[in-house]
Amino acid sequence: MQSVCAFVVQRCDCDAFAPCVDKDPEYARGVVEAAANGVLALGCNCCCSDAHCQKAAR
Repeated sequence: MQSVCAFVVQRCDCDAFAPCVDKDPEYARGVVEAAANGVLALGCNCCCSDAHCQKAAR
């Protein structure tokens, strides 16, 4: 069984995700540690409006 952490980025123009070490170093360390221990980090960007969110085209 695989553990997964999904990161949903609500921006159409995003093509990469990384935790912000400068703003939250403890969280960033946790993300890196989880990945080192086998947790799969998946990122998905979405185009959002007031009415809905839709997965961005690649």
